[in-house]
Amino acid sequence: MRVETRYNLEDSAGEGSKVLWLSPSNQGKFVLNTKDKCEMNLVGGKAFNISKLAREGFPVPEGFCVTTKAYEYFMDYNNISEGDEDICDRIRNGLMPPLLAELISHTYREYLDGRPCAVRSSS
Repeated sequence: MRVETRYNLEDSAGEGSKVLWLSPSNQGKFVLNTKDKCEMNLVGGKAFNISKLAREGFPVPEGFCVTTKAYEYFMDYNNISEGDEDICDRIRNGLMPPLLAELISHTYREYLDGRPCAVRSSS
């Protein structure tokens, strides 16, 4: 899988561009297998508990979680701040970073092999 680790982002204020670097260690925290040990602050309560069940030997279907790090990267990529008044519209109209799209697609193919799946969003 080819993963680019540098993106030039245009500043919405028109002050030029900034460069966002991602190290390979950060990329691994964007998408996690729910059967692996997960941190609650990265995946939320339900995925954390599914992870615990899987590691205790309970039957858990294959799955993965897009983490809060991926959300933060999306927000940075689109220059969106939590305090923005029009945050909902900005998120809906934001562009999916190519890196995230590639990682999520690759993970779906790896863990689910094109089979149908359920998608759940936290909050």
